[in-house]
Amino acid sequence: MAEYCEIKDRPAYASIQHGWFRILDNETKDLKVSKIPGVTFLCWSKKIERLFKKNNLEKNIVAIGAPFVYLYDEKKPNIKTERNVLIFPPHTGELENRPSNFVNHKQLIEHVTVEYEGPYSVCLFYQDMKKDIIKIYKEKNWKIFCCGNRENLEFLNYFINMVSLHQNIIVCEMTSAYLYAIYMGKDVKILNKFNRFYTHRNFFAQKVDEDPWIYYQDSYPFLSIDSFEEKLKYAKLELGYENKKTKEEIKKLMGWDSFLKGLLSKFISLIK
Repeated sequence: MAEYCEIKDRPAYASIQHGWFRILDNETKDLKVSKIPGVTFLCWSKKIERLFKKNNLEKNIVAIGAPFVYLYDEKKPNIKTERNVLIFPPHTGELENRPSNFVNHKQLIEHVTVEYEGPYSVCLFYQDMKKDIIKIYKEKNWKIFCCGNRENLEFLNYFINMVSLHQNIIVCEMTSAYLYAIYMGKDVKILNKFNRFYTHRNFFAQKVDEDPWIYYQDSYPFLSIDSFEEKLKYAKLELGYENKKTKEEIKKLMGWDSFLKGLLSKFISLIK
């Protein structure tokens, strides 16, 4: 956002929604509030803004659109499409207390190579960049990408450059990557049959019993629409495209126009 405002990167006196998360009118468990009292919470869409206010979770909240939208609209790289398929497998959550660690990489490769022509690429989550997993894809001559940890300042730039190289994008679960790739004008498909094959690597193994795709089909019907124009319309709603702010508005919301807020945000960033 600092790049959009044409200033040097710096801490903000605000809290920003990181990544897309699912939420319905009757749910509050996924709503995240700022840990810093009094700061503005900057969310993506008016839907999220409305739900926060409805549930009295955060009154000082403003919808500004996803940071990705700002970056892509400014950048729009002229990168030649050189590869056909890029797939995002179900990704690991080693730091989360839930079944994780996708294990059916060989079966996923087999399915994709039957359904699509190459060349093939895979984007591995940074926690999945392990020798045994990398070996599986290299043995099949797949190109391996990784955008790194999401705290990496170049994460979104890596994503944009990587997706720009490919014609068809396949995701195995509903994440920000689905919305981002559609916004970039890519043909995106959801391959949901593999999103239950997880085990813990460490002390025990278990499978996910419920299929999360049932939730998404019921809650987000646009995921099953074939029309790209309709998909793009709904992706823009989720990304908060209509809520984009001007550079001056962003500076004010981030506290970048205030010397005092600048000092406070720098202090908070040092103690977090």
